[in-house]
Amino acid sequence: MAESNRDHCKTVAIAENVLGKAFEGDVRLKVETEFDTDQAVVLRCHVVEGPLSLPQSVIVKKTLTTDGTEFHPNSQDEMVPRFFNDWAGLEFLSEISTGDSPAAQFYGGDRKQGIMVIEDLGDGRNFYGSLRGESATAATAELIKLITALGKMHALTICKKAMYDSIRDRLGRKEKPPSITGEWRRLVKKLDEACERVGVKPYRGAKTEMKTVAAFIAAPGPFLAYTHGDPIPMNALPVGEERKLFDFEFGEFRHALRDGIYGRVCFPTWYHINRVPNDVVEKMEMAYRAELAKGCPEAADDMLFFKAVVEACAYWAIHSRLNFIQKVWKEDHKWGISTQRQILLLCFDIFGEVSEEFGHLEALGATVRDIAAKLRKRWVDLEEMPYYPAFR
Repeated sequence: MAESNRDHCKTVAIAENVLGKAFEGDVRLKVETEFDTDQAVVLRCHVVEGPLSLPQSVIVKKTLTTDGTEFHPNSQDEMVPRFFNDWAGLEFLSEISTGDSPAAQFYGGDRKQGIMVIEDLGDGRNFYGSLRGESATAATAELIKLITALGKMHALTICKKAMYDSIRDRLGRKEKPPSITGEWRRLVKKLDEACERVGVKPYRGAKTEMKTVAAFIAAPGPFLAYTHGDPIPMNALPVGEERKLFDFEFGEFRHALRDGIYGRVCFPTWYHINRVPNDVVEKMEMAYRAELAKGCPEAADDMLFFKAVVEACAYWAIHSRLNFIQKVWKEDHKWGISTQRQILLLCFDIFGEVSEEFGHLEALGATVRDIAAKLRKRWVDLEEMPYYPAFR
């Protein structure tokens, strides 16, 4: 639902007031470009008048509710906490990065109106085009820049959860943090239901190993960092030689590797899922690990790091994919450039392979491999997930 021109005037006036307070001076903006999405109205505004310290242009983002009603900070609409997450993440990263944030700079916002004003990252395109192109070298370079930005962000935020929480808590409601016991019960239930439907028996020890996956979710230990939650290529833009992140609607403190293996699990929250070659994944994770270790020394320990890789793959296979089986049991569904069955089996294969390679969560990995084998026998005509065009 797009705003009317009259509503744009109101939104811009609120943004001018926000910037006036932040930069201590009168500000006048002019809308240059409008980017409508299903979830927000995004305006690129030229600064017609303002203090010298104010950039020449800014981005004004007004959140829309799912039912098209006026934004209200106490509403139960799902977009309200997502707006607060986005605000809190950007403000937090701006505060702790002393001008060198791995994300768009936060200038301020109006909590009651669902509006915030952030850095204009420019007209540079996200790098999905390179994945669709013909140069594997160019695509690899872009993937490494994305994962490097994530590693930098994670390292920067280690041991700073209290600072983030103070920002997020003042804005409004958020999800209750998970508990290990609660997560374990949910994961075991998912595994039992999947095994029963497919007709396999969990390997001995699989349910005990599930406690490790529950701890990955609820108690990440030294790997606890601020995560983007949806670090897909569409949510990063080039600024010089680096990539800066935006859209932190799913941002939260979690295990760093939930983001850190996004290339290995082929961007699981995206609708443009294809495979990434193993050698490219290795280069991405080397770059990511080097950045993460600057704030998290445990990442430099091979045993700890690769155990975390396996646990992260288990998270995506079990926590996020097992319930797909019921959805596509009788009929496959297209999701972007792949199908949900392809995505499901790819994620199972990845976890099964890493659990065996690194000798961790092996009973769970073997159980998931058996589930995948049964599904392949049922879906005999299913084509294998292709590589991104740049790697074919």
